[in-house]
Amino acid sequence: MGVFMSDKAQTALDLLPTAKDLLKRGMWPQAEVLYRHIVAKDPTQAEVFNDLGIVRACQGALAEAEDLARKAIALDGTSPIFRVNLAKHLFGSDRIDDAEAEVYAALALDCRHEAAIEALELMQVHRKQALAKPAEADPIESDPIEPEHKTVAAPYRGVLRKSADEQDDASVAKAPSIDATLRTQEEQLATAYRLFAQRDYDAVIHKLRSLEADCPGHPLAALWTALCHFRQDDLKRARHWADEAAKIAPKDHAAHMASGLVSQAQLAFDEAETAFKKGIELAPKNADFYSALAFQKLLTGDWPEGWRLFDKVNQALTKFRLGSVDPWKGERLDEESLHIWALEGVGDFLMMARLLPELENRTDRLIVECDERLIPLLQRSLASAELVPLRSQVSDKTLPSLGDLQSTDRGVIRHLSPDLHPVELDTGLLQHDRARAANLRKRYQERFPGQLLIGLSWYTTSAAQGRARSMLPADLEPLFAHAQCQFIDLQYRDPTQTMEHYEPAAGHLFRDDEVDSRDDLDGLAAQMAALDLIITVDNSTAQLAGALGVPGWVLLHQLPDWRWGLRGDASEWYPSLRLFRQAAQGDWGGVIKQVCAELEVKEDAVSLRCTA
Repeated sequence: MGVFMSDKAQTALDLLPTAKDLLKRGMWPQAEVLYRHIVAKDPTQAEVFNDLGIVRACQGALAEAEDLARKAIALDGTSPIFRVNLAKHLFGSDRIDDAEAEVYAALALDCRHEAAIEALELMQVHRKQALAKPAEADPIESDPIEPEHKTVAAPYRGVLRKSADEQDDASVAKAPSIDATLRTQEEQLATAYRLFAQRDYDAVIHKLRSLEADCPGHPLAALWTALCHFRQDDLKRARHWADEAAKIAPKDHAAHMASGLVSQAQLAFDEAETAFKKGIELAPKNADFYSALAFQKLLTGDWPEGWRLFDKVNQALTKFRLGSVDPWKGERLDEESLHIWALEGVGDFLMMARLLPELENRTDRLIVECDERLIPLLQRSLASAELVPLRSQVSDKTLPSLGDLQSTDRGVIRHLSPDLHPVELDTGLLQHDRARAANLRKRYQERFPGQLLIGLSWYTTSAAQGRARSMLPADLEPLFAHAQCQFIDLQYRDPTQTMEHYEPAAGHLFRDDEVDSRDDLDGLAAQMAALDLIITVDNSTAQLAGALGVPGWVLLHQLPDWRWGLRGDASEWYPSLRLFRQAAQGDWGGVIKQVCAELEVKEDAVSLRCTA
């Protein structure tokens, strides 16, 4: 027995890496031979059955692939990726309902599993495309699945082919019946997941309480309840449920992420760091923990450690998007070109924009890849940079670099001005359309004579921090009592979200239908330049005001973004902006009281001018 066990272990140890390499390189027949040999020697290794299933799927034998995936799950039911791969085989056989059920089962094991989330999203896209096609058309036949567009159908880099020989009734295995209790739990989780994506957090909590009643101590019920309360800025309840999730599943890294985020929002930074570091121990390749800890270090002014952690995330995202491209580290370039691309949203890119003149000085050829809506504004502001609309990345297929060296927008800040004191650099303001701004100001002054023209933006559509950093109509009411102030609506609307509860009553704001604050950013810039003052929460409106150099007051949540720091009412990065901070979590009333006091000073100045 001892000799047999040694031989068995040696076979798996020696042949499995080779088999995996053959699979990765698309040498499927050769990989199949090795995997079957390993299975014959040791039929207890779930990973081998899983991999062999992938090999058979690559060869078109989807029915056998499904059977092998189910054997892997029977041996190890705790691995989400085994269920994701089963879902892919089912999807390839056009069994979309069964495939989705397996994805939800994978999410029940790990609600943050990237492959499961990607699979679910792509299946939902497939459903929408199928519904959009004419009824008589066969969506599979008329729109064949390609791996670079629908990787949910292929867990490998290659073409998943369906063989007609494998699809006869005799060879297609019947899916085993699912236990009724498990199916109920999956249905509840599926509904909760859909509602969470729609940001209907009250409905999610209600659904999770039902799951908790049916299955006491369910780890996902506690975890998702904590995340819902966190998204609602209800930190006390979020704290309770994050602690419950950690007790139920102490080795689940997602529970430690929830605990860290809640601690961070409560400004308990030491506790947050402990939770994030525990998460890194459990999931050392999960970039979310490094990103959250980098945010905290930058916010608290530990610039070296913050940027070190950011570099880990930045390098991983750059490699995923562009492959192996040399990073730029702030040096001057002679003949080499520099490609700058937007890592996150419009606001982050606008923060970097004031350094673009310095970048033009440091290279003969600068290529800037950014949101297409920013290009008209940048064309007016820059001397020689080439502007390219931000390219979409399809699946995990890398994009070609546009220059010899590359950097993300935040990487530019990291190398040129890591402490946000851009001294001795050639910084500049974005240039708005002066003629359009003059026409807008003339029209507003004629419509509202003798009044202060104040732009107002009061919410952000950010999924993670949107509720915490946004204000409700009731919070804004004291502003509208200032008779000498005319408020101009600058708030962009997210067409994918229902935001009625964020809309002030009619009559308080003037909304100019000639300016699209979401899609016409050049027009929004001109509109902002036409006003006396901008009052906004922390969103892209604040970033645009700072990048333009127009006067602005930014209303900050107790836990602000890292760029604003934790103290002070001035921004070194944006000299034209003044910061108003919450004294306590959720205390918008105190912030608005400060703003109203400052508005009274401005109104008195206007009255004096009118009297004179």
